[in-house]
Amino acid sequence: MELEAYYTTPHIEQGPTRVSILPGSVVVGGTVTSGSVTNEFPGDNFRVISIAPFNLMFRYNKARFQPYVGVGPGIFLSRIKTTEVGFEGTQGSTKVGLNVKLGGEDFFTEHISGYGEVRYNYTRFDFDATEAGGFGFTATYNPVIFSFGVGYHF
Repeated sequence: MELEAYYTTPHIEQGPTRVSILPGSVVVGGTVTSGSVTNEFPGDNFRVISIAPFNLMFRYNKARFQPYVGVGPGIFLSRIKTTEVGFEGTQGSTKVGLNVKLGGEDFFTEHISGYGEVRYNYTRFDFDATEAGGFGFTATYNPVIFSFGVGYHF
């Protein structure tokens, strides 16, 4: 069993974005019947705090090099800050998702090791249209994260 937490900032880049408005939708400034618009939207600041309260780990620990795989639930706390005129604001979404990792650890000495791993997370965030200027959306969050480091073992 293993517990972990980490912080990422996968900001949303500035670029052309197409927004479709459903008939009868309420938007800033009134109601529209339908349509879509393509515009250059500024990027948004986005952050995610990932907490894996318990990973079930499978580790081969009979040699100096120890490969491992782990899987468990993740709790993902996100916050997005929108700067688009008319939609300015900050909103958050907290969801439960999947945390999976695969890696290996090499013991240089009895107490010092180096590791490398690849991690995959998956969840779907829902940002409410009643917050942050009335702009709501749903987003899939599924990054692949490569990490490495040095560990000290007591």
